[in-house]
Order: sequence, then structure tokens, then C-alpha cells
Amino acid sequence: MKYSTAILSATIMHAFIIGAANAQAISMEEREKELSVLTRETPEYDRVNIRFAGLILSPDITNSLEYTDNLYSSEDNKSEDALHKIRPSLSLRSDFNRHFISASLQAEKGTYKKNSDENYLDYTARLSARADILGDIHIPVSIEYSKNHSQRSDPEDQGELKPTLYNQLILNTGVDYKGANIDFLINANLKKLAFKDNATPTLFVDNSDRDRNELLISANIGLAKNRMISPFIFASLQKIKYDRAVDDNGLKRSSRGFIGGLGLNINSSSSLLKANIRIGSVSKSFDDTSFSDINALIYSADATWEPSSLLALNLAGKREITESTLNGFSSSVDDIVSAFAYYELAPSIFLKPSLSYTVKNYEGDIDRQLKRTNGGVGITYKINKNLWLLGAYNHIKQSEDENNINIRTFNSNLYNLSMKLQI
Repeated sequence: MKYSTAILSATIMHAFIIGAANAQAISMEEREKELSVLTRETPEYDRVNIRFAGLILSPDITNSLEYTDNLYSSEDNKSEDALHKIRPSLSLRSDFNRHFISASLQAEKGTYKKNSDENYLDYTARLSARADILGDIHIPVSIEYSKNHSQRSDPEDQGELKPTLYNQLILNTGVDYKGANIDFLINANLKKLAFKDNATPTLFVDNSDRDRNELLISANIGLAKNRMISPFIFASLQKIKYDRAVDDNGLKRSSRGFIGGLGLNINSSSSLLKANIRIGSVSKSFDDTSFSDINALIYSADATWEPSSLLALNLAGKREITESTLNGFSSSVDDIVSAFAYYELAPSIFLKPSLSYTVKNYEGDIDRQLKRTNGGVGITYKINKNLWLLGAYNHIKQSEDENNINIRTFNSNLYNLSMKLQI
């Protein structure tokens, strides 16, 4: 572990040093010509896609081998295993002058070498469209359905024999206006979650208590985002309704909340720095009187700095309220800080070190705090337009302040090597 940490630290330091050395003022004209390391196209290495009748078809398939030294995210009795993953993906999008449609389908099958009970098959299907009405007014619509399995590191799952399966349906629509001086967005999002029942070695786990609908209606209005500085205001209403009015523990978990505040978009004159900052407050109440209302400050900040055409640095932080169905807790107030660098070592080789730190303060009968550090590094080698190789290392350290048996404390290391074939 010491060697892995040293390698990660050296990689991040290397990226920062080179970026600072190459830092230089780039005019808007030069910027448009050179583009960003995050978006720059490299025709000799980027996929060609299949174009027909104003549509773009993008098929690919990724084969991965992974190794973990702590499959069950356990503090004791760690179990190592190797995993083979195959992930086919297909997307279709329009290339029209007006309006937009897209469809995508992705599946992932995971097969473990030793622990076949952990095998899984996930998939996601998404259909979206945008109608361009009266020039600057747009109406986006999307529908997404997915079948997933929970990660063993998820605090909401506690020692089940198999990963918990769940289905998710997301419906989204709204009105988006981008004018010369004013931008505004009104959006409605409905998420339906359904969890499959599970079991521990001694107990049946009735996951129907977790089934719910989450409705979010939000609005943002402010100066046009293409300005150097554009302030805005935001507000949202959220209603969470559980399928069961009262769960197996006698709790009424349904809730409603309001979020409102001010924000600021920043674009430097040379586009080297872009940032989005929000600060406001949240007020959330629950049907169950045993749960205290949540009134808290919320914030988010996301800044991307590109000191050279080869390097992009991102720093982000936010506070959010996350739903929890652990017995005795209503939700958690999460503070998350993350950073990553994206560096072009060569025209076909890209490096991405990353680090994040999360503190989850659980709200309920007693105080509980979970801390998680997640760090790693990824590398992409674009051999040609059709074949890419990818590698990654990731380390997770999670701890809980009171050693609560309902929340895991563990360390794990994950290594991944992938080959991506694409057209």
C-alpha cells in the first residue's frame, strides 16, 4: 500500500509541475484553434463512428480484468477475487441543424473467478430528445431505465448473501431558454426505485421498505452563461414518497423539502478558468415525527483550470442530503471534496489521477459519522481509432466513528486492465 500511495502522489505532483511550467496566456482565438485537452479531437486516434441519414451510430465493446483484495468490503476476513467484465455499448444520435434525438443501450456482465454468487448482469437503456421551439427556447425530454446491483461498499447494504438488485426508472422534461442576456431552465424529474428482497445468513431482508418515488421540480434563472461573470438564482421542490406508508420498523419515511439560493458562473476571458458556485439552504421534513427536520446550509463549487493545452485540473466540493433507509436514520448530510487532473502525456496517452473525501453525517436517533477516502489513477492509451487500452488503480478507506455494526469500516484496493474496441 505504501508503494501505491507513493506512486499516486508522484503522479499527481508530476502533472502539477508540468502544468505550471507550461502555463501561458491563451487568447480566445488561439483557444478555439487548439481547444482543450478535455475536448480536443485527435482524428488519428478518435473513433470514426458510422454516419447515415443525418444520424451518428457509435458501437463499442470493452473487456476488463479486475482484481480486488477485499471483495466484501469487510474489516476482517478479507476475501480476494478476480473479475472479468464485458460491456457492450451502442449509441445513436442525430446530427440535425435543428432538434435532437438520441438513444443508447449499455450492458455489463461481471463474472467472478471464485465467488459466483457475486456475478451480475446490469443494463441501461436511454432515449432522449430536444425540440427547438422559437429559436432560443428548447424542450428537453428523456426516459431512462436501468437494472443495477449495489456495491458491497454501499452503507445501505449490510452483510447480505448477494448484492442487492434494484431497478430504476427516470423521467425528465422541462423548458430551457438560452438568450443573449438571460438563461433560464425549468425542469421536472421523476425517479422510481424498486429493490429486490435479499437475505443475510440469519435473516430475511425485506427491501420493499426501500421502494420509493422521488419527484424534483427545479428552476434556475440568471444572466447568460457565456458572460465572464453571470449570477443566477435557483430553487427546487422535492417530494419523496415511499411505497409503504409505514415500513417494517414502524417508521414513516416519506418526506418533502425545499432548496433555494444564489449562484455564480465564471468564465475567464481566455477560457482557462471555468467555475460554477452555488450557496443556499435546504429545509426537509418527514412524515414520521420521530425524525427531526433538516435545516442546513448547502453549497457546491466546481472549478476547472487549464494552465496549458495539455493539462486540465478540476476541484469540486458540495454538500447534499442523501436518502437513507438504515434503521434509526432518516438521511445523511454529505460533504464531498474531490480533485482530478487530466494530462496528455503524448497525443495517444492520457493520465487521470483523482482523489475524493466524503463525510456522511447520519440524521436520526443517535449521531453517526462515516468517512471515506477514495484515491486512484487511470491511464488511457489510444493505439488507433478502433483499439484503446485502459488501466486503473483505486484505493478506498472507509471508517465510522462509533464502530456501528450497521456501517462498515474497511480498506480495499482495486486494479483494472481494459481493452476497448470501437467503430
